[in-house]
Amino acid sequence: MDVISKTVRSKATGMIGTVTGFSGNKISVTFDGHASITAPMDLFDIGPEVRQAIEEETKKQDVNTAKTYRKRNLEQVPVSSRRIDHLDAADKLEFYRIDEILNTCFGTNYQAWMKGTWPLNDYYWCWFPKLVKTIKDEPASNGCINVISEDWNTIIYDETKDTVADTSNDPHNDRAIVFAREPDNGPILFRGVYAFDKELSSYKHYIYKRVSSKIRIIGNPAYDIEMLNKVD
Repeated sequence: MDVISKTVRSKATGMIGTVTGFSGNKISVTFDGHASITAPMDLFDIGPEVRQAIEEETKKQDVNTAKTYRKRNLEQVPVSSRRIDHLDAADKLEFYRIDEILNTCFGTNYQAWMKGTWPLNDYYWCWFPKLVKTIKDEPASNGCINVISEDWNTIIYDETKDTVADTSNDPHNDRAIVFAREPDNGPILFRGVYAFDKELSSYKHYIYKRVSSKIRIIGNPAYDIEMLNKVD
């Protein structure tokens, strides 16, 4: 709902004006297309539709400001001192490099990390799949097609190469902490912890089910995680 062009009434003069902008608890109003003032919202009679539009737009601005603030902070803080020890998929915090994820969240100090997986311990692995929009798309990375469901609760991984790669060190065997890159080389987002579903999987067709969307990372450097919720 767009707040711009909505009408409000001045409590002092009774004049009706058009909203041209707002910031914080103030709105800018133009009367008769000429005179314009910026004043606290309490000085105007604001209908429920306008108030709802302002609240919705304020929430959007708050979310965008928070994302920008977090991204700028990460860029300004030296890699060795960065630390994020709680991850929630709902936050949709954006990363752009795998080494940034490992250094920021797991306390490593890599200059680069080129592999698609990283071992945390004997039970958990980090997995960095590149997603495609549909399963009919061309392979996204190394002959693999990775598709995620709309609710992020299922990942389908299809191998398209004739030779099956060695999977002894990848999430087929344990639980995967997934950071998946958006299609078309978009940002990398934390998706949650996924378990390999052996019953639904088949040759070159692997299914992963999300079991948690929130985690606490333990240790610096990290050596384990705690799942903070359960996804059914």
